[in-house]
Amino acid sequence: MSNEPIWELAPIRPKVLSRIYSRYPSLSAKIMAFVAKLEKRTKNRDISLLKGERDLYRARKGDLRAYLKRDGKLFHLVDVLVRGNAYKKNMPSGFVAPANAEPPEYPRESPTFPVKPPDARLFDGHKDRYLLSLGVPAAVLSSVREFRNLEDIETAWVGGSYGDDVAQRLYNLAQGKHVVPPHVDTVDQRDEASDTGPPVYVIEDERLKRHLDAPWERWITFLSREQRAIVERKFRGPAKVTGTAGTGKTLVALHRAGRLAEAGHKVLLTTYGRTLAQNLRRSLRYPIDDLNARNRITVSTVHARAWAMVREVGEDVEPIGRYDAHAALEAEFRESTVGKLELFSRSDVVAEWDEVIQLQGIVKWEQYRDARRHGRGKAMNAKNREVLWPIFEGARSWLADQGQVTWPDLCLSAAALLQAGQISSPFGAVIVDEVQDLSVPELRFLWQLAQHCPENFMVVGDAGQRIYPGGYSLQRLGIDIRGRSTRLTTNYRTTREIRLLADTIGHPRVDDMDSGIENRNDAKDDRLGGPDPELRPFRTREEEHRALVDQVKEWVEHGSNHEDADIGVFVRTKVLADQIVKRLTETGIEVLRLRRNTNLDRPGVRVGTMHRAKGLEFKAVWVAGVEAGLLPLSKALQAAVDQSARDDATNLERSLLYVAVTRARHQLTLSWSGRPSEFLSRVS
Repeated sequence: MSNEPIWELAPIRPKVLSRIYSRYPSLSAKIMAFVAKLEKRTKNRDISLLKGERDLYRARKGDLRAYLKRDGKLFHLVDVLVRGNAYKKNMPSGFVAPANAEPPEYPRESPTFPVKPPDARLFDGHKDRYLLSLGVPAAVLSSVREFRNLEDIETAWVGGSYGDDVAQRLYNLAQGKHVVPPHVDTVDQRDEASDTGPPVYVIEDERLKRHLDAPWERWITFLSREQRAIVERKFRGPAKVTGTAGTGKTLVALHRAGRLAEAGHKVLLTTYGRTLAQNLRRSLRYPIDDLNARNRITVSTVHARAWAMVREVGEDVEPIGRYDAHAALEAEFRESTVGKLELFSRSDVVAEWDEVIQLQGIVKWEQYRDARRHGRGKAMNAKNREVLWPIFEGARSWLADQGQVTWPDLCLSAAALLQAGQISSPFGAVIVDEVQDLSVPELRFLWQLAQHCPENFMVVGDAGQRIYPGGYSLQRLGIDIRGRSTRLTTNYRTTREIRLLADTIGHPRVDDMDSGIENRNDAKDDRLGGPDPELRPFRTREEEHRALVDQVKEWVEHGSNHEDADIGVFVRTKVLADQIVKRLTETGIEVLRLRRNTNLDRPGVRVGTMHRAKGLEFKAVWVAGVEAGLLPLSKALQAAVDQSARDDATNLERSLLYVAVTRARHQLTLSWSGRPSEFLSRVS
């Protein structure tokens, strides 16, 4: 219609859907398809919006009628009713839904199957193997076994436990019908809703796909049943959530922070890097509607929070980075008169300081004497440690005289002040995102912040995405998460094809941050499929960058599914990032260079190093310079003092590439000039 309003369907409340489907259980699939079309906002000949009274509209498809209330450009679904010869008894002729009230209840269809006792389980007469063949994910099979009514099927579907097709099969099965298992293809039907932009495929979950295709600020409001269970659970102690890239860990952290804030707690939502902290702060605007609740959430890096708390007691210190601290170490090393120093090189001393003293938070001789050095290449008995300890003490004293302190030592100071009662924690909950990138001092500080509220302490992360030196055991730090550890296994962000490529790059087995090992590839449930990632070799850097610019330009100008902020370009070094920014800018493409304090609300194609990619995601990503010498970075390997340190550095570099690759939701390109990186050796 020419006078049809430009409209968009607001997110539908679960209780509205539940009421509709419980009223017409045998028509659930038909109604699902109708609602799906409304959500897509497509101009379909089966759907005509008719203006009703008091900002009410009616959408029609066959014998279905949807009633929508207009609020600006948003339309809120009020109800879906059935109309026609077979269903006229269910609604009065000429029905118009009331504007300011819930629609009246109408008689439900009579059940076509015998009524079971209230405590009977719907699927007791069917084997697990058969339910799995109908498409029930193995991860939710035990929950499906407990279903006792149609509402349970609906609740799980609304929560994202399975897709529309599976829900319909379970409905039919519950009504005593014979349900034939579907033929399972590798990838289901291609979505034909759009003929522009990258092809996106849906694997058994059209509803989920609509969430993921929506603007970023809308789809982060979606929670699966598994994620919601974590968000809403009342824990009796600290909790841990792990999972590979794309499983929704950060989403859980955001919603958990919101839920605790809505309950009246002041919440600290924290992480390691500034870019990620800014993205968390920006993201809170969307899933948390309550402004008062949002104001009770503080988003900060761990270091910034520790520094703020140390300043509360009037300590005026200047935090410094690891390389600035090395100058003090070298001065002590040169001036030391302790015997047997000829056994150690300058690199040995620096490595021991960085990887043992600082990462483990060692401040006393007894701690160093008894410290574990598992995996360190050079053996260090008690006599050798006794030789080195005065150098470390001297370096700390030298820094203190200059009014300086390392970030790990600053965190230890803040933890000590909290423990001594000189300062108090203002927070009733502490949630840590990307916890794998922290070290012992940071965790000790955060745990002290939550000593009065351990049940509201949650850490979220994936050791396979560790891009900074670290490693620890929560158990040995006194953070007991037994019985409160959850591993997310469903990949909601990336397509199956991108995930498979990422798995060939990443670590198949990693530590679980609690003295155990976690197999990261043993249980994956991919919800989306799409085009294969592109691997593009070039003879020269010039050819590679020219092709990159052409592709980004095409994405920006012709890819209607891509806003420029939905495109990311990542490389290993700052020099390469600056080169690409220059080339894109010369072509007239607006670029946002990712740095420590970049305003992520600004428009532009995102370009940065792989470290800056952490916590971000894009519909299309190009990772350039995936070649020998850059991945792993030669400079990082040369700094290693022994083979063990070299292996650690290589693992961090591998994780960096994994992080960059998994920022892509739909399209991914990897390129290199010359010889490809060894990390691509397992990619077919």
